[in-house]
Amino acid sequence: MARIMAGAPVQRVTHTVVDATPKQLEIPFTKIIEEEAVFKAINELRKMPNYYSAKIKEEGKFRDDNPAVQVTPDGERRWHEGKPAFDDAILYLKCAPAVAELTLSKELSQSAADLVKHIGPKGLNSDVLADGTKPLARFERYGRFSGAITEIIIYASQSARDCVMKCCICDGDDSRSDRSTILDSQYKVCGVAVGPHKVMGNVISIILAGGFTPKTSAAQSVPAAGSAAAAASSNTSSGDIDYNVNKPETRFEETDTGVYQLTIVGLVILLQM
Repeated sequence: MARIMAGAPVQRVTHTVVDATPKQLEIPFTKIIEEEAVFKAINELRKMPNYYSAKIKEEGKFRDDNPAVQVTPDGERRWHEGKPAFDDAILYLKCAPAVAELTLSKELSQSAADLVKHIGPKGLNSDVLADGTKPLARFERYGRFSGAITEIIIYASQSARDCVMKCCICDGDDSRSDRSTILDSQYKVCGVAVGPHKVMGNVISIILAGGFTPKTSAAQSVPAAGSAAAAASSNTSSGDIDYNVNKPETRFEETDTGVYQLTIVGLVILLQM
């Protein structure tokens, strides 16, 4: 997730990866996930967190001898944590208050689509475009954001609702940041893009912002003291990640044992599925 505040330091991007074994990729992606369905599911969650708590509880059946293996009507599904992450999400959503629905932004959806079209065919795990465009610059290609802006990237979803449930479960992420982000009332607008992914089956980008003014409208207004990009850059401290620094792309690669690994310029992180 990339989270950027207008006039604040730029922060690191992280991605959650689940469901990467070949057997799981053969079946779940026969149906096309519609972007509008993902958007509706996000608003469904924001309106009725309790409903998603019940849905996750309903689907949270795991093997007695392995709490990381979910038992579904279509077979078994392997997670990093599994049952502990499901139980945590059930409790969180049961107590979470409803928040206002989001408005769909075609400009933010286009920004999300730019990323999906780049990383999907190559099987990448990245937030940077082929031409080196970083997230902040990609967001601002189509207009100007206000407040905060954030991007959640989800892989290997079986449906729109499954994508949103993954955001809530945050399997393998101790901070559970996607869950708190997607239910954050400071976000008012949303962009969504869905596309095929060479390794993970599919990839979904969700961009949330406090506000977004399309470029044609933004051009008519006079910026206060530089763009949001300049504000973010000028406030970046040595402890923050600056998107102007080149960052290598990462790829999912299958090992001989069927485990996928995330390779980052010589650094190899094994993803045990």
